[in-house]
This record gives sequence, C-alpha cells and structure tokens, in this order.
Amino acid sequence: MLSGFRILRVAGISLELHASFLILITLMIVFLGFTDPASLFSTLVFVFILFASVLLHELAHALVARFRKIRVEKIILFPIGGMAVSKQNPSRPLDEFLIAVAGPAFNFMVVLGVLFFVSVYPQTPFFPAGLLENPSAFPVDALSDSVLKFPLMGLLWVNLMLGVFNLFVPAFPMDGGRILRAMLSAWMGGFRGTVAACHVSQVISILMIFWGLFSGGLMLALIGGFIFLAASQEKNSAQATHVLGNATIESIIRKNAWVLGYDSRVSEARSKMMELNEPALLVETGPNAFGMIFSEQLEKETNLVRNVREIAQSVPFISVQAPAREVLNFFNASELEAIAVQSGGQPAGFVFREDLEKLFKLLKLNKN
Repeated sequence: MLSGFRILRVAGISLELHASFLILITLMIVFLGFTDPASLFSTLVFVFILFASVLLHELAHALVARFRKIRVEKIILFPIGGMAVSKQNPSRPLDEFLIAVAGPAFNFMVVLGVLFFVSVYPQTPFFPAGLLENPSAFPVDALSDSVLKFPLMGLLWVNLMLGVFNLFVPAFPMDGGRILRAMLSAWMGGFRGTVAACHVSQVISILMIFWGLFSGGLMLALIGGFIFLAASQEKNSAQATHVLGNATIESIIRKNAWVLGYDSRVSEARSKMMELNEPALLVETGPNAFGMIFSEQLEKETNLVRNVREIAQSVPFISVQAPAREVLNFFNASELEAIAVQSGGQPAGFVFREDLEKLFKLLKLNKN
C-alpha cells in the first residue's frame, strides 16, 4: 500500500510526503552545493512553490470529494505530482468529473491571480519586467532562467504546467484520464468506461516511453512507465469490483488460526505449524496486538530458541464480512501473501492471496 511520511493533517486528511520527494530534495541540495552554490536558494524556493502547488491541487480534489460525500483518507506527494487516496471511488460519473476538474481549475485560478497581480503591480521585483507588455522580446532561454530567478514567474509556470498536463493528457492517474473515464462511464457504464479509459492510458504511456527513449527524454519515459503501471492497477481494480461484486471473504477464510503466545519460541512455532499443516500462524506481539509468521521464515531461522514475535510480520486485520473486492485490491497494492481476519475483536483465521485469486477466477468464469 502506498504511504509516506506524515507532515500534517488538514480537515481530517493526512498529508504525507513520499520518500522519493525527500531523496530528490537531498540529491538536489548536494548536487547544487558542489556545482552551483549560487543557485541553491532560488532552486529551493522553486521546489517549495512546486510542493505547495501540488499540495493545494490535491487538496482541491479532496475538498470537492468531501462535498460530494466521498471521504479522502490521505494525500501522498510525489516529485511529479500527488495522489489522493480514498477507500471508495466515485460511483457517479458526475462526481468523478467534478472532483477531477477541481485540481486543474485551482491551478488555472492561480495563473489568473498571478497575471492579475502583475498587471496591477507591473514593477514588482518578483516577475520579469516587461514580459506581459512584450513577451516576444524574451527568448526561450531567458524565460527558462526567469522561472528560477523570479518567484511569481515560477508560480505561474508551475501551475500552468500542472493544469495543462493534468487536464489535457487523458491518461491515468492524471485528471484528464479520470475526466475521460467519467465521460465514457456516462455513455458505456462504469466498468466498460473504466477499461476503455485504461486502454487509452496505456497506449498514451507506451507512446511516451518510446518518444522519451528515442528523443533522449528519460524523464518522459519514466512518467510513461508510471502511467502504464497506474492504468494497469486501475483496470485490475475495476475488474475486481465487476467480477466479485458484493461477495465477501467468508467462504475462503482458513479458520484454523492458532495464536502463539507472547513468549513462544521458534521451535514451538515449527511444531505447531507441522501439526496444523498450515503455512502461517498468528503471534501475540503485545496487548491485543498480533503479527503473522510464515513457514518460509521458520525454515530460514536457525536459532530455535529465538522468540518468534521478533520475526513476526505486522499484518492488518479485516472483518469476516469484508468485501472480497477490497481485499483483492489490497493484495494487488501490497506484497503480503496473507491477511488476518477477526470476528468480535478476536482472531478468526486467515485469507491467503492464492485463495482469493482462485475465487476471482471462478467467479470470472461464471460471469462469462
């Protein structure tokens, strides 16, 4: 599951910074510190403008979603944009359209705000003098340099690019892809509209990858790869919802959930696993806290007297009545092979990835 470092909460929404953002800033500081110290401050100001613009873009999505009765859990910020994470997708095309449009609309409002401010205060030192009156007098190189030198120019450029790129590239996870899905879903239905929009996204991403590789634009190729993966995940999620429908995980729960005590050793875990013939066991790791130990871990562990809770994996618990589609989406977004199930606050068993995938294939055959 995607996650980052929480920096604050706004209106009940957790704002998180992805590790890649911190790595990029660190590398940028180190690189400029050695190669061009004079531009370090202006570059950091630009990074802050980018960060704030992406954050407010995603907050615009989240606030409109909340207005449409759709709860956004958190916002994760990446170097190339942000992602609002919700446990539910808009069920109506109009809701998705309005939520998707909100981000670019905010960016274009910022652009108009900067232009208005500069037209009222043309002598401001934070914007290139004379640019609005005679833009043809500024060569491309001068415009590129002005983005870093003048904060208002950087603010205008960042928001213009965010608005245009998100709105007019009809590919997931950009807003243009969600707008395309909303329009196709209103015409073709939710499932077919999503699949069609994902196919369009994948075609666009492949073109971006090839164009980037053959033109030397590595960043374009990387963005294309990111779009392809995001579109594939969106399609898998739509298929899970379509095939599994209202099915729950109750029929595939392995209910032989033995809980090892807090002080259990590896030798005891091995014996109990052989006795039950199960590939996993629950481990008590604290008051009302549990982890999971798998057979592969026990096979690799050579210290038989080691406390098994020290090598137990932390796994989330789900309800016995959890929708199968949500659990499948969870598995698709994580590397876990199993998840623990609880009933009445007590451990009730496991659900394994392979069992859920078998259920998915069986129901898919019945659908066809």
